[in-house]
Amino acid sequence: MSKPSPKYCFIDPLKGQLIMTLTVEEEFIAGGDFKIVNTESNEILEEWKLTADFGRPTIYKIQTDADELHKAKLIWNVLICTRNANRFEGKLGIKFFQKRKPCKMSSPSSYILLNVPPCALQSTENLAGSLFFIVKEKLEEIIQPQN
Repeated sequence: MSKPSPKYCFIDPLKGQLIMTLTVEEEFIAGGDFKIVNTESNEILEEWKLTADFGRPTIYKIQTDADELHKAKLIWNVLICTRNANRFEGKLGIKFFQKRKPCKMSSPSSYILLNVPPCALQSTENLAGSLFFIVKEKLEEIIQPQN
């Protein structure tokens, strides 16, 4: 099986603070650990926990300046269970916004959940993933590095 290609989130420092939302369909509960890592120094720039349920998005305001996020990696590990023992399939989404508009992504951070265990069994489905933030104006330096 081939390794999944990396995801990218394109941001614009001129549009201000980056907002992340975590959403899971009704009857599901999700909770996760998130951290942003500087890929050059391996320094953790920011980390937080976030939960979502009832089908409503939970909002987190990323504190790191958008300009500092260039080439930084967001890593997440989210645990999911269902309140309804008869419902095993659903959707989870991780989205990013600046000035209330969605940030462009190389591929969506939406996931189809299959075989999610009931919360009553004290068991969870684990969803781990990551993406890189890219400042649009600095994209050229990645595509054509200077010698």
